[in-house]
Amino acid sequence: MSAETPINPVESAARAAHSARRAGYQVTLLTLAHSEKQPHTERLFVEQSLDGISLLVHRVHDVDNDTSPLALNIRSKIQHADDILREHPELEKPEVITNEDGEKTIDLKDNPVSEMLYGQSETLRHWFTKLVPSAFALLPLQHPDAEILPSGDAIDDVARAFFRYGLDATSIRSRAEVMRRIIVSSVERTHDASNGPLKYYALGSGAADPNFAAIASMQQSGIDVEFHAVDMDKAVLDYMPNVAKLHGVDYEKTATPHQNNLIRDLILTDRLINELGEGSAEVVDVMGVFEYFDEAMARKLLAQAYRLVKPGGTLIIGNMLSSREQLEFNQRGVGWTGIKPRSIDEVRQLIEDCELEATFHMAADGVYLVPEIRKPLA
Repeated sequence: MSAETPINPVESAARAAHSARRAGYQVTLLTLAHSEKQPHTERLFVEQSLDGISLLVHRVHDVDNDTSPLALNIRSKIQHADDILREHPELEKPEVITNEDGEKTIDLKDNPVSEMLYGQSETLRHWFTKLVPSAFALLPLQHPDAEILPSGDAIDDVARAFFRYGLDATSIRSRAEVMRRIIVSSVERTHDASNGPLKYYALGSGAADPNFAAIASMQQSGIDVEFHAVDMDKAVLDYMPNVAKLHGVDYEKTATPHQNNLIRDLILTDRLINELGEGSAEVVDVMGVFEYFDEAMARKLLAQAYRLVKPGGTLIIGNMLSSREQLEFNQRGVGWTGIKPRSIDEVRQLIEDCELEATFHMAADGVYLVPEIRKPLA
């Protein structure tokens, strides 16, 4: 898309429809009016039917609607960079190397896209060498107006523009909003306050920014939430109180951190299930880590996470789509490692392999698939 072409709601939804069609879906567009509860949010849905599976595409106002010259310029430049990478599959992704003194630098591999990205911003060099691919790297994408990185390095104007307008940044925020909507809808449908606080488990939580956003929405509706955040990184768990504060959530009253390795404690053993309680949570999400596991491990993770959900509750997972725009920029320009992009059909098959059913959601940018798996009442 050129810098001169403004982005509008129909075009945004059409991009998502294009992604769905590439996966073999027939789609039509539906526009819904503004919600009274969320006057800033307008929803567009892509409605399709394939073997009884529904796909709902959400439009996120704050992400899709910025058509300022700077926003359009950044998007145009990133699209051009992605075009270069698609035309030159021989170009390698950048890598972090550590010298004898322990200093980290970037090997740009003579990749002109990576040279463009990291060559003009000291902040982005710090971000890539110090934070990527940890959960800390997501925080400036989630909060692009922050003054410093979690590492303490100042954010320059080039990095701020990337964090605010780049598709890899806006899709992180739109994914979070889709998850928040799913959780709020599920809780409004099923939660009974007489049974005590709502238990919410985030597996591979990172710093839990989207989780605290969802918790804030529930608490504003008068719902008492007991949140358990599970991650293997102690540093990121220790940082969570700062993130809770950003969302107005009382960390001490709401959250409990659990330092667990999901492979060791959930996929290969029942240690985490025994610790948290089988069938004990109304909401479980594996939003941030599901896409890092191969098929065999992803199936096991899905089945084990589902065991934590109480009857009537909801399990939410997420996976980057292989049909997304600017995939090459993400993988070989930015150099984000470990993610396994999948098609809608591939994610659906993983879920069906576990004998589960899902409703598929995604934001209109078409970057992440967010399946919602409801556990039937006993």
